[in-house]
Amino acid sequence: MLKTVILEGLAAFGAARLLPHYTSFSPYQIFFLAFALQLVGHFVYAVLIYPYWISPLRNIPGPPGGTLLYGHGVEEIGKSAGIIQHLWLKNIKNPDPNFFRYLGFFGQEKLVPISAEASRLVLTDPTFELPGWFREGAKTLLGDGLVLAEGDAHKYLRKRVAPAFTPAQIRHFIPDFWNKCTIMNQMITDIIKSDKDDSKDTTTINMLDWTNRVTFDMIGKTAFGAEFEGLPNPDKGFYDVFNRNYPPDGFTHPLDAICMNVLPIFVPHGILNYLPLPRYQAQLRDREVIRSRCIELIRNIDVSKIDKSEGVNQQDLLTVMVSGGEIEEDVMIENMMTFIAAGFGTNAASLVWALHALATHPEIQTRLRKEIREKLKTPDTPLTSSLMDSMKYLHCVVMENTRLYPSIPGSWRQAMKSTTVLGLQIPKDTQFVMSSYLANRSEKNWGPDSEEFNPDRWAEATMKKGVEHNGQFLTYSVGHKSCIGKEYSLRAMKSVIIALIGTFEFTFEGKKKFEMEDLVAGLTMRPRGGLKCEVKLASPWV
Repeated sequence: MLKTVILEGLAAFGAARLLPHYTSFSPYQIFFLAFALQLVGHFVYAVLIYPYWISPLRNIPGPPGGTLLYGHGVEEIGKSAGIIQHLWLKNIKNPDPNFFRYLGFFGQEKLVPISAEASRLVLTDPTFELPGWFREGAKTLLGDGLVLAEGDAHKYLRKRVAPAFTPAQIRHFIPDFWNKCTIMNQMITDIIKSDKDDSKDTTTINMLDWTNRVTFDMIGKTAFGAEFEGLPNPDKGFYDVFNRNYPPDGFTHPLDAICMNVLPIFVPHGILNYLPLPRYQAQLRDREVIRSRCIELIRNIDVSKIDKSEGVNQQDLLTVMVSGGEIEEDVMIENMMTFIAAGFGTNAASLVWALHALATHPEIQTRLRKEIREKLKTPDTPLTSSLMDSMKYLHCVVMENTRLYPSIPGSWRQAMKSTTVLGLQIPKDTQFVMSSYLANRSEKNWGPDSEEFNPDRWAEATMKKGVEHNGQFLTYSVGHKSCIGKEYSLRAMKSVIIALIGTFEFTFEGKKKFEMEDLVAGLTMRPRGGLKCEVKLASPWV
């Protein structure tokens, strides 16, 4: 868009230099008239002509509604990407088998892959990259690291951080995970025992608060070898910096919502950074606090004292990367910011949805508790990777939860050049909304009960091979940009679920199924206001 405006300005300048010899208009009048005519012509073509009469995508069915100028753009504001596209698909008559199309603001075409094959091809083809507007907007808190990198930069980073995410490395963290879970359990137990309300035998607890805090502390210990103190001191320190950027009700003030969710799409961050927008400026200050803490932690590591006698997997993730000696400090800082933000937001959200699913399916919760207590004989038994791996039903529950409630329900891709996918001509700059929520709930991919919570579908005897890699299951993406922290995420979630379900019984009096308005708009899918469960101590651990 900016290039087009510059070219139109140059053309207007040329007209202003040449045409005064043939007209009574001054050069300034000619410049502004020529420039205005080009802008109007470009606008009419881009918004009213191209998407409806010329685009090779024009015949692909899309959702009903929308307006001439804004398309479905207004409907997207304040909604989680990926979820609204899933709802739109249900209202499309005779959809294309592979994609549906809709228009955003001012004629911007967007494609949503429907079939598993279409999703897989887009996600595995380096032609499709994260759009620049998304990378700029996300790096404020997410860090300019592996998640946002593309091309050779992504290959370089992935190769160098990979040693920190091997299965052996992640298994080494389970005692640290369990230690934080034990602390959390004791704190929740104390709350229940101190509850003076005799009118009921349960205590109301917002579990999003606890999944946030335990996840944050687990990351601190395993990624940095540091105590982040989200559990003992949630109202101050490093935890509070992150927590205030993920408010449980979202950004409720209209100006804050516009600043954080809308302006970054349209306004370059080089400009946004200098605008007097309180919420945005506060986030920039928080970024500097996070960055400073990462610098401090990196520089506190004495490489000469790293013990490699038992293998590098005896260290935290940061030490593993520092000991490699191949990553520049600035790159390491951005990647550690990425790991904290990505791990904190996604795992905490996944855990709260798991508790919601188990609280609304008591028979599944009871069955899971039975397995946990059969394998883990007492609550004081140390959790090991072999014990965790022996809990087959736990694995099914966690995988079904990540399928039905992907922590990041949607992401974006942009065609960096013209290409074809499944015979469809894709113009350069076409935007794709990659909806893991849609793929994970597709009846074609998962059968007639695709929107039901059914852990048994993941049992080894019934699960089809390849579903985690062929585009049917997109929670951790597929291809060269699949989530490098998948194993870490699953192990951490399992640790927390073992601790909570083994010790407590959860019920939920609210909605069994959340509507769009019940969700916080943002990169991660979270219930608005958190998740207030009724919690009590389960029967004694026998």
